[in-house]
Amino acid sequence: MTVVSGHSMEPSYHTGDLIVARCGTPKVGDIVIYQPPGLDARALVIHRIASETPDGHWVMKGDNNSYDDPWQLTNSDIVGIAQLQIPAVGSMLRAPLVWTSLLLVAAALLIWPTRKLARGRRSANAPGDAEPSVELVHH
Repeated sequence: MTVVSGHSMEPSYHTGDLIVARCGTPKVGDIVIYQPPGLDARALVIHRIASETPDGHWVMKGDNNSYDDPWQLTNSDIVGIAQLQIPAVGSMLRAPLVWTSLLLVAAALLIWPTRKLARGRRSANAPGDAEPSVELVHH
């Protein structure tokens, strides 16, 4: 998942849009998320594959840019192919209240199965059944 920052992909994507990407085989015309060679591994760019060079490299370009990106990429530079756009959600994800709410929901989901399993163990012995007993043997 990547949150769009900037205007280079307008009108396709806008700042704050959340983009879900998946692995796959990219082709010309796909919008991809890539890691520019030689930059920090946390630096990601989301642009469209404009063309392929004769030696098999990808030429990238933002939809709103009049120029190609300075890098020619290989498939190993591509992190994922854009599959789903959720408009403006990325902006909401930056709000502390939203993160707190998401953490509370995640914690509840982690705790809930534990409580459910405990009920399942109690109900494994039907009412009126004797508890399993342990016999001690002395030698």
